[in-house]
Amino acid sequence: MVTLFQRVVGDISVDESRIPIHGIRAMFGEVEREALTPADIVTQYDLDAGQQADLDTLLTKMAGATDRAHLSRFTFDWLVLAELDTLDYRNEAAFWVRVDVEAV
Repeated sequence: MVTLFQRVVGDISVDESRIPIHGIRAMFGEVEREALTPADIVTQYDLDAGQQADLDTLLTKMAGATDRAHLSRFTFDWLVLAELDTLDYRNEAAFWVRVDVEAV
């Protein structure tokens, strides 16, 4: 099963479509402004159940973060660096650990 992280950073098989980083970032902003819903993201990118769970986790952490703007910047900086194969940023487990740390 391909995760949301893998689809965004381009670490996918030929059976999955890549999710553009700027597209999902913009959609997250629209969800925060209540112009879109998480269901709109699911539909737009045809997310499976596991990817939906990842999306829900990330949106929940963003909504509950003390500094939402910081967590948003951190998240998308990490994803861009992962897409560019920078150092260890393709490590999905490390991404989720840092999301937990940054979401405080």
